[in-house]
Amino acid sequence: MNDPIIFFDFDGVLNSIASMIGLGAPNIHFDPVAVGLVHKLAAATNAKIVISSSWRIGRTVDELKMILNKTSHWRHDWSIVIDKTPAYGYGDVSFDFDFDMRLTRGSEIAQWRKNRKHTGRYVIIDDDSDMREDQLLFFVKCNTADGFGLQQYIRALRLLSPNHPDVASLSAYYTYKKHAQIITPNQS
Repeated sequence: MNDPIIFFDFDGVLNSIASMIGLGAPNIHFDPVAVGLVHKLAAATNAKIVISSSWRIGRTVDELKMILNKTSHWRHDWSIVIDKTPAYGYGDVSFDFDFDMRLTRGSEIAQWRKNRKHTGRYVIIDDDSDMREDQLLFFVKCNTADGFGLQQYIRALRLLSPNHPDVASLSAYYTYKKHAQIITPNQS
């Protein structure tokens, strides 16, 4: 399998502290901007999504798609969600301890890639840092407070499709806005 893959978490990525404050109690709605950016990333790179969130435990892929539909403000086509990573300690027989004994999110992602013989591009979007050393170049860390935003989108897009036309334009815009100084009339 060579399709680009997006591995992503829910809490801290789609469901940030900011979205919980702004939209209500946790798990009622995901941040519509974060959801839109993840969906746009998949569309722009022809990527498929594999859920690595702890929300996958005890749920089928179809149930996860239903959650994404119910907790998103806009309806997106979640057929791009193709699978979930194996979960250590929850009766998942696809976890090979001879392959990796670290029992981390990164190990579960590595196990999924090994099981599926995935050799294509991939990105891991998560607010936790329990990735393997060989995955750090493909890891896009989100801030739990803000979730998946423009900076993370640009990095993920660059990893999945380095020559995509939006990489250069969005990077330049983000850098300009980040470093621009606002001068008020009373400043000299």
